[in-house]
Amino acid sequence: MEIKQKIIFRENLKSLISEKGCTQHYLAKKLNINKSTLHNYLNGVLPQGLSTTIKLSEYFNLSLDEIIFGKQNEDQSNNLTEQQSTENKYEVTIKKIT
Repeated sequence: MEIKQKIIFRENLKSLISEKGCTQHYLAKKLNINKSTLHNYLNGVLPQGLSTTIKLSEYFNLSLDEIIFGKQNEDQSNNLTEQQSTENKYEVTIKKIT
């Protein structure tokens, strides 16, 4: 199953870059990551930590799941919406202590 996940991430990332109309060089510079790291992702290597994945999700305005596994199908999306509406909501604030 891991191989399938790599292919989805790789193909999804290629598609997102193409849709956005940016170059690999531009994206790497914009996200402050090595061009070789981005190149590795496009060749099927999964990110080792969350920091780069978070940068990608913020840049493309997608969830982490959507970046790694691709877009959700409609059934999953509906289930998530129903689940979210019945759950408690919380707000977390982080502030620097000086």
